[in-house]
Amino acid sequence: MLRAVCSRLIRSSTVGRRGLAESVGPPRRSQHQRQTPSSSAVWASGTSNSEETAAIEEGDDEPALSEDVLTEQEVEKLIASLRKLEDTAPIVGSGLVKDPTKRLTLSEMTSPDDTTSHEPSRWRKPIYTEGELDSSDLSKPPSRANPHPFDPTLPEIAASLPPTHARSMAAYANHSKVLQNLLDLGVDLLDIDTKTKLSRHFVHMDWKRDVLPRLQFLVQVVGVDKDTLGSYLTRNPFFLIQSLDDMRARVNYLASKKFDRKQITKIVTEHRYWLNTDVKTIDARLGWVQRQFEMSGNQLREVIVKEPRVIMFGLGPLTRIVLMLNKEIGFTKPELKKMFKDDPRLFMMEHRYWLNTDVKTIDARLGWVQRQFEMSGNQLREVIVKEPRVIMFGLGPLTRIVLMLNKEMGFTKPELKKMFKDDPRLFMMATYNYLVLIMNLPNERLVEYPLALRCSVAQIRRRHEVLKRVNKAIYDPELPGSVALEALLQPSDKKFAERVARIRVEDYNRFLKTL
Repeated sequence: MLRAVCSRLIRSSTVGRRGLAESVGPPRRSQHQRQTPSSSAVWASGTSNSEETAAIEEGDDEPALSEDVLTEQEVEKLIASLRKLEDTAPIVGSGLVKDPTKRLTLSEMTSPDDTTSHEPSRWRKPIYTEGELDSSDLSKPPSRANPHPFDPTLPEIAASLPPTHARSMAAYANHSKVLQNLLDLGVDLLDIDTKTKLSRHFVHMDWKRDVLPRLQFLVQVVGVDKDTLGSYLTRNPFFLIQSLDDMRARVNYLASKKFDRKQITKIVTEHRYWLNTDVKTIDARLGWVQRQFEMSGNQLREVIVKEPRVIMFGLGPLTRIVLMLNKEIGFTKPELKKMFKDDPRLFMMEHRYWLNTDVKTIDARLGWVQRQFEMSGNQLREVIVKEPRVIMFGLGPLTRIVLMLNKEMGFTKPELKKMFKDDPRLFMMATYNYLVLIMNLPNERLVEYPLALRCSVAQIRRRHEVLKRVNKAIYDPELPGSVALEALLQPSDKKFAERVARIRVEDYNRFLKTL
């Protein structure tokens, strides 16, 4: 059977050279190289390592192997070797088995499937055959004029050599001035090593040629504080591989748009990747923002200085949030402009997508929706096709909205089901719905304090329930004792309790335990 298989492989005129070489032999050799038997463990038998086989000699221009590629003697050796292989050994290639008991050396590795542990250093000893050392006096100290032979096997030399390969930058810390200086600056090299693929760049850098000019540019031109260099390089290690001319052009672009030096420093330090982004991309994003919100140059500069990261993720997320606030919630263009000026972080909210969610999670959410609203399969499919984002943020927001509409506003289950079928987007905006439906706040009030849309429903509900308990839940500015949203949502519980609710913070905390 083996003889027949090998005969068919040899006589086949349709199998390409590369395919056959990968199937029955080690990597192909040039036709100008003479064939030598191989002792690779891939060809070794399960009980003996003395079997030898010949490599396949092939031409570069032949479309297929001819019948005289392997001699009869070589075929006999191949058949004998294959017969001795154990059926239970792990398969490496097409019909080839690796001996699991033999540890391969580097010279014996003949295919990508062969692996072995490399030594930390593999410096080769040079061969001086062209008179390089003829004028050297080995009794004198080595110098450029009096070179000594390089012998990596000597202990005193081997101790001073960096490793030829490693899995992390730590192996080069004692040999690289760049790594040592970065550590002195406070750069977290472990974070860079584990989260990026910049290690290979860092170990090849020269301090005076590659790193020092960029740091001088960052301090002297951009105006970054020396004490924050370590933090900045940890957050943006890609800065060290950027072209210095390109970064100068990006800083000059900001200066041409009338940003002063202090503003440029704030933009670069707060938006860590600003210097990594080309001028064309930045200009396109700023132009889109200016046209979309109909802003003047001064207004746009104020927003970018306040929150330079607002254009960090591109125009896609910005467009989706603008459409949601305009089309689904009903904010007008002037209102959106005011919100963007007052709280640009509102337009940086993260969007999640279907492809980022595993099947088990999606199935659990769909099952909850079907049981909660007592829907048939067809009804559920209609809702998901109409608004697939309805389960995008998980079951927590959905549950809170259902409880709010059911317990606090009195909608029955059949009414909730009809509402969910007719307008599923109503169940997607928990914070907005609570502010509008429960607290009866109009959009005009939200425009004045857009930060409220970024607060969690739980936080707003706690403050609102406390005010209801002490009869101070008044949000109409025309009524006496009205509570502004800014006062309602201030970060300090103590200030809210004492200045807004007019109670002790201990009483406020005790009340929260009853919710």
